[in-house]
Amino acid sequence: SAGIPAGSTDGTRAQGARCRKSRKGLVASLGAGASIKIMYQYFLTYFDLPILHAINGFCGQSWLLDRLISHVALDFKWAIPLCIFWVLWFKAGEDQLARRRILLVVIVAVLLSLVIKRAISMAMPYRVRPMETPNIGYHRPLFEEGFNLADFELWSSFPSDQATYFFAFAAGFWFFSARLGLAMAAYSLVIIMSRVYLGTHFPSDVLIG
Repeated sequence: SAGIPAGSTDGTRAQGARCRKSRKGLVASLGAGASIKIMYQYFLTYFDLPILHAINGFCGQSWLLDRLISHVALDFKWAIPLCIFWVLWFKAGEDQLARRRILLVVIVAVLLSLVIKRAISMAMPYRVRPMETPNIGYHRPLFEEGFNLADFELWSSFPSDQATYFFAFAAGFWFFSARLGLAMAAYSLVIIMSRVYLGTHFPSDVLIG
């Protein structure tokens, strides 16, 4: 994704700072902020960094690989689940009405899971993403323009949106076929691994998501 001038992100960065402050205030009022931050640090030391180094360690060595994974993780991630959804929706057959009812339930479940995830994210301390965390051995991708951080900094890294709704789709597709559910779960795994590869999430973000 193309970079944008620093001046044009000032308002977004200020909004992000206000969001982070509001989250800190909410957690402080609940009396859970310190213990959650300790949990973040525990995850970082004993779980996240070894896996992040193993996956993100390949990043920054090939422009082609970095760009390909970027397209999978950021640009075209919805292509496969939406194609499957519309094929199931428009496929003719006596069970078409029943399929559409199930698909509507899947959409509601995905949206509900996202609302729950966002509520958890807002209630917990803001967690900086790997690509914004200094001194952790993070490897940047070989993009000429780099990341557009304004796309990421409004939301905490923990937990991962993508893990939440892609695996919700996988669970929904399981009602149609175990093979289809497993295929969507495998695709979801590719998506979340690519997010770790690029440094937009820590491994524990996608695991809890």
